Parts: sequence; structure tokens; C-alpha cells
Amino acid sequence: MPSGTTLPTDHPIDEDGARELIAGAYGDTCRQFIQGCCVPLYWWRVDTAEQKIVSNGTVTFVETPQMLLGITAAHVIRGYETAAADGAIRLQLGDAIIDDLTERLIQINDALDLATFALDQSVTTRIGHAVAPISLWPPMRPQEGCGIMLGGFPGQERNVCQPLNVNFGLFTALGIARTVSADQITWRVERDFEVDGASVPSMPTHYDLGGISGGPLITAIENPTNFVTFRLGGIISQASAEFEYVVAKCGDLIESDGGISRP
Repeated sequence: MPSGTTLPTDHPIDEDGARELIAGAYGDTCRQFIQGCCVPLYWWRVDTAEQKIVSNGTVTFVETPQMLLGITAAHVIRGYETAAADGAIRLQLGDAIIDDLTERLIQINDALDLATFALDQSVTTRIGHAVAPISLWPPMRPQEGCGIMLGGFPGQERNVCQPLNVNFGLFTALGIARTVSADQITWRVERDFEVDGASVPSMPTHYDLGGISGGPLITAIENPTNFVTFRLGGIISQASAEFEYVVAKCGDLIESDGGISRP
């Protein structure tokens, strides 16, 4: 909907009521849901006198009927591989050092910008916070104009306390799907619908979201009685600070065993 959002006219919650919910406990609950299902993936240069983070992305946790998956954007993994080829690199998933990413990789699809790898308790218990993977399966892409949530860890929000100890700021947004195509979903910041008074301030204009690639785009599914559940909708692939939009690859391209299929 390039011209903007059309508000529903037959929903029991009007715009004022929706703003109140998002500014209150409902919005906080949504952010907690996002926080539980994603974590920063980042890598250090350790072969120089000054150890510093080279780059970061985001990993989304999904519990399928077969296994626990880590899902991210293919270009995040490729960035790590390029850095590792040039020198000694330490890879971390939250607080957990990952020495065996190559062995854990299931599939990388550069055309779709998706990558999957296997996770288990030996990793999740070391991440540094409670992990709550998205567990409703299969993924379901949203409908255009319907509700989504998205999140990730922008690189500019990381605060390096000391090596192995990094604090990341979590970006979250509640909005609507702007477009949905065969392989991707887009979301755009609509300033007219920002909510004042929420516990998290509105995103600054032209905010650099670099680092949220691999984060979740979550579909909000509302049944006829207005009960809402959440499923994986997509995996964030790119974000434009200039034009204030995000592109995610559709989550239903991912199989329960971590394989990635063409649309």
C-alpha cells in the first residue's frame, strides 16, 4: 500500500484503543516475545593488539517439529567467513563462543539471503539470557496491511564493556506488512502511526538499522474471536536508513529440517 495504511473499520479495537495497548503492557509483552527469540551474532578480530568487533548480525531461534534452528541472513554468514579468511576471528552468539559454526551450518542460499544452522542446549545455555524460540510451525507470511512485529540488534547500539562482554540494544517495531511477494515482505516506517508514551521511544529519523539482518519478522494471526497468536513470518534481509524500510525473506521458504526451498 504505497499511499499509506488503511485502518480497519470493523474491528472491536479502534485506533485510540490500539495506541493505548501498544503504549502499555501489550507492547511490552510483544517486545519480550521478540527478545526471547533472537540474539546478536558478532565476531571479534583477535590477531591484533586492539581486539575489536568487526561486525554483527542477528540470529532468530525457531523450534521446528524436528530441531532447534538458528536462522540468519546469508550475507551475515558470508561477512563472517570473509573476516575469518583474513585473520583470527572469535565468533559469538550472545555470550556463547561458537567454534564450530561450519559444522553446524545446514544450508546457505545466497539468492534468497537465508542461512540455517543447528543449535542445541550446549549453546543456548551459554547465550546469556533465556531463549524462547518461535515454536508454532510452519511459518506463515502476513497479509498485506496486517499486523507484524520485527526486531534485531543494530550495530550502532552495541556497547563493548570488555572482550567477551558486549551489551546490545534491541530494536523492535510493531507495524503492518506493506507488501508481500513470492519471496519477501516489506515494512516501512509510518510516522503518522507512531505511539507516544510507550516505554521505548520512537525510532529517530533515518536511523541506521545495520545489524538487524537475520532478525525475525513475526506474523500476528488473529482468529474470528480476536485471539492473537504469533508465527515466524520472515527473516530480515536488509534495511534502508534513507528510505526507512525493511525487507524480510519469507519464513515459509525454510523447511523443518533447515533446508531452504525456492518459492
